[in-house]
Amino acid sequence: HPYWSSLPSLPGYEQMIIHAQDLVGRDNVYVCTAPVTDKTGGCESGKRSWIAQNTPIPSNQVYVTQDKPSVLNDFPGEKCILIDDRIKYCNAWTSAGGFAIRHTPPATMATVQDTLSQLNLIVKSL
Repeated sequence: HPYWSSLPSLPGYEQMIIHAQDLVGRDNVYVCTAPVTDKTGGCESGKRSWIAQNTPIPSNQVYVTQDKPSVLNDFPGEKCILIDDRIKYCNAWTSAGGFAIRHTPPATMATVQDTLSQLNLIVKSL
């Protein structure tokens, strides 16, 4: 659906991806996004299209699910860090045993730097 595949990018998204990949390796950075129920049903395909067009993250490293903590099952014994702007997903992720950083809205370069600082601290502590 064109709405989802043509959403404008938020400030700093590229820097966040590059920094995370530099920090933990390209093969260890995934996208985990929740689908939104819409009349056309095009949310998942549109989000996947946007990610393919706008990020270096390969399609096999993209999860589209309402149940974000279920992703942890694919990485048993690993230390998984979720960066998310929604408190409910951060709380669910940590309750399931992962580490979460809330990327506080609105997205600005200042909030990107804050999120990346938190990511550095967590990665260095693992």
